[in-house]
Amino acid sequence: LEQQEYEKEGIDWSFISFPDNQDVLDLIEKKRDGILSILDEQCRLARCTDKSFALAVYEKCRDHPRFNVTKHQEAVFGFSIQHYAGLVEYSSENFLEKNKDELPKETTELLLSSANPFLASLGQLLCDRNNESNAQHQQKKPGRMNPKQIQRGSSSLLRDGLGIQFSVQLGELRKRIENTEPHYVRCLKPNDELVPNNFDPLVIADQLRCAGVLEAIRVSRVGFPHRYFHSHFVERYGLLCRKKNTWTGKRIPKRSTNNAEACANLVDELTPLLSETMENDSGMFAKSKAQSKTIFLGMQMGQTKVFLRLRAFEALEQLRGQTLDRAASKIQAFARMIAAQTQLEIAIYAATIIQTFVRQQIEASRYIREQLIFDSARAIQNSYRCFRARRELLAG
Repeated sequence: LEQQEYEKEGIDWSFISFPDNQDVLDLIEKKRDGILSILDEQCRLARCTDKSFALAVYEKCRDHPRFNVTKHQEAVFGFSIQHYAGLVEYSSENFLEKNKDELPKETTELLLSSANPFLASLGQLLCDRNNESNAQHQQKKPGRMNPKQIQRGSSSLLRDGLGIQFSVQLGELRKRIENTEPHYVRCLKPNDELVPNNFDPLVIADQLRCAGVLEAIRVSRVGFPHRYFHSHFVERYGLLCRKKNTWTGKRIPKRSTNNAEACANLVDELTPLLSETMENDSGMFAKSKAQSKTIFLGMQMGQTKVFLRLRAFEALEQLRGQTLDRAASKIQAFARMIAAQTQLEIAIYAATIIQTFVRQQIEASRYIREQLIFDSARAIQNSYRCFRARRELLAG
């Protein structure tokens, strides 16, 4: 899905091919020539054995590139299939018996005649399954069936074998999965012995390889794990742009005609910044002439999104963090300046009030002291004048 999105967006991308197992699926479940179809056909014939099944498989599948059979395997009626996980050897012994899924008619009748309700219900379920199978075969071959055909239809000869049933159920499961959005929990065996405290890296690596996890990891590692719509990219990294006409600070709608132009200008502006930040990669860039600079740095602009590799994303986030740190430092410095100015103005105002109060108190004290001195001097003068006037009066 990621590679399809890259192709849809017009990203320069070298596709990573996943192993295709369709030829193995055709070998196993293809109609008429598949192993399961041959097995089901052999089960419906009365005189067929495991030997005849093996010979039929050799005849129809020998030329398939995924089918292998050696002289020793032919002697024991075996064969091998080259699966995605590796070569798997099969033995045809008891293939027909295991695939027929036979249940004697007497067993069903015995269960239906039981007095135990549970056993009777089991018999009814088996009977309903046989009737459903007969109805399906009757739909495949329309027309009036004679009693012999009906009696033959009640047997297991016309019933699909276990292989066909499993193939049908698997197809239904795949259709159900395609219509949903599943989330898988992948379980891995730590060792083949199934014992605790024994971790075998080779077994784990083989399971990851067989499950296709390694290819998915390769796509994720060499791909673009971070992607943004044009408007989101401009909003997030527009603060790194030095051109005033590229970033206006306004929110641009995702379907705006100016959105792609603003994003393209921003990508061109960010390219030298990325080169400066990624010093090692920029040094290697001189050796790469086949790719453009933005592709080499891990940043590509698609039709609706901008795709970033991990190194480009980390570099942009580093630049963005540094820009935000500088902006935060400026904001903090301005806020501290305003706070300091406010505190200074408050301190000056408070000092003025205090000085005014102190001066008032000092002046009041000085006035009271001077008033006391003046009153005392006047009292002394009055007393002295009275004394002189009395003396002069007595002397005259």
